[in-house]
Amino acid sequence: MGRAPAYARRAASLGITLAILVILATPSVAADQDATWVRTSPGVWMLEDSQGLLHQPQPEAGLFLSPSEGRTVGLELSDALAGIWTIADMWFVAES
Repeated sequence: MGRAPAYARRAASLGITLAILVILATPSVAADQDATWVRTSPGVWMLEDSQGLLHQPQPEAGLFLSPSEGRTVGLELSDALAGIWTIADMWFVAES
């Protein structure tokens, strides 16, 4: 039994490689998340998630963020890539 032609093997290999790249390049975004505002230095605010990781907030156009030290907020993310959260919506979480 012979092997498949070289062009068929190359095409299959290229297709698999492209599929893997698309999967890896797609950011994983949870629909809604809770995070806490933290000030890392004067004038620099970050959001700390439930795992203790810090994320740089980037609001979508027209959304204004109101950081307050230690305040927990709910977030709707439109993108999350390399520690930067693109925020589509934000609301205050009731403190218990």
